[in-house]
Amino acid sequence: MSFFEAIAKRIGIKKLEKKYGKCVCDGVFSSGITMTIIGRSSIPCDLNYDNVKILVTKDGVGFLPLGAFPNIKTLYIGPDVYDINFKSLLKCTKLQNIFVDPQNKYFSSEKGVLFDKDKKVLIRYPEAKSDYVYYVPDTVEVLGSCAFMFAKNLNDLYLPKKNLKVEKRALDNCDSFCKLEYYNVNNEAKSHNSQLIAENNNAIIK
Repeated sequence: MSFFEAIAKRIGIKKLEKKYGKCVCDGVFSSGITMTIIGRSSIPCDLNYDNVKILVTKDGVGFLPLGAFPNIKTLYIGPDVYDINFKSLLKCTKLQNIFVDPQNKYFSSEKGVLFDKDKKVLIRYPEAKSDYVYYVPDTVEVLGSCAFMFAKNLNDLYLPKKNLKVEKRALDNCDSFCKLEYYNVNNEAKSHNSQLIAENNNAIIK
């Protein structure tokens, strides 16, 4: 039993609603624009979350139903979150930034982009991030599955000049995507055929 569940059992949901605002289910609090998920492995799929613009996940697993938060602009990942199905963030067409608490042992973020802790895997580039150009950090070894999928503003993507694994559908459905290039420490660029990579589910860039 989580800390929240223990409190809820003791004093009841109604009193929690009065203290924290609208409570849509155990462990999920909403105050209109901001929603905080506490100690939940899942949240209901059949509720309307259209007004949520800031989503905060805390304390353990946070499984986000696909498309449940169509209008979120910012996602905050707390220090205790260890597993989120980030494919569930697909079709979050207004998501601009993903931020991770520095104390989190499993994930990290840089400039609003989500990585694993060591920044070896780029997990998710927000669909509505406003940047037209993005340089993948030179620590990255893998572009995760669906990492850049639906990135609607990204025109130019620069990759580290080294072997890079591209997982399934990492570059799919980037409507404005027109240039893929390498960069090195001297910022010299080398063109590469992005279409080839997008079509190859498990490409290796060499």
